[in-house]
Amino acid sequence: MGYEMYYRGKRAEYDLGRRLLRHGFFVMRAPGSGRRSKRFRYPDLLAIRKGRILLFEVKLRKKRETIIIPWKQYENLRYAASLSGGEPYIAVYVQEDKEWYFFKLEELEEQVHEKGKRYLITIAMYDRAHKFEEIIE
Repeated sequence: MGYEMYYRGKRAEYDLGRRLLRHGFFVMRAPGSGRRSKRFRYPDLLAIRKGRILLFEVKLRKKRETIIIPWKQYENLRYAASLSGGEPYIAVYVQEDKEWYFFKLEELEEQVHEKGKRYLITIAMYDRAHKFEEIIE
C-alpha cells in the first residue's frame, strides 16, 4: 500500500509539473522529497518563470478532507522559500472534484497538540483556496 500511495502522489506531482511547463515555467521535481529528505530540505516541485519562484508541497486526496501538515514539512517548505525568495504553496489535487487547490503557508491553521505544532487545511478552507490560474499570474 505504501508504494501505491507514493506512485499516486508522484503522478499528481507530474500532473502539476506538466501544467506549469505548459504555462512557460521551468519545473524541477525532487524525487523522493517526502521519503529521504533528512539531509536536504526541499519541496516536491520548484517552478521558475522570469525570476518568479514557486515552491510546492503536493498532496493528493480522493475527496475534500482535512489535511494535516506536520511541523517539519511546513518548516522545510518555509525554509526553502526564505532562502530562495520563492512563494511557498501546499498544492492539493482532489480527485472527486478533478481540481487543484492551492494554499499559502500563512493561510494554514496552526494547531498545538501533545506532540507539538502542526498545520491544518480544513474542509472549509477549500472554498477559499487559490486556483491554478491565480497562482501562475
